[in-house]
Amino acid sequence: MRQDNEHFSDLVGKTIKAIKHLTAKEVEEMYWFTVPEATTVLILDDGSEWVLSSDEEGNDPGWLLFWGEPSAKVELFDRIELIERSYHD
Repeated sequence: MRQDNEHFSDLVGKTIKAIKHLTAKEVEEMYWFTVPEATTVLILDDGSEWVLSSDEEGNDPGWLLFWGEPSAKVELFDRIELIERSYHD
């Protein structure tokens, strides 16, 4: 497996503070033919925003996949839902 420490080392130690979708204008600026609801942006505690993409060229929105024990997956998605709800409140 390829090590992406060079590209993703900025994520180490960071906390996801919010999750949002791109706006319609941002989707258009990415040249994506999708709806904003199909996009995911992770907002970290340092204010940086990370857009999930289907590939390294940013051709389409992507999904964040979980790798681990099924019980941890439920806990992870419960936390993400709580973060997302608090961001929109």
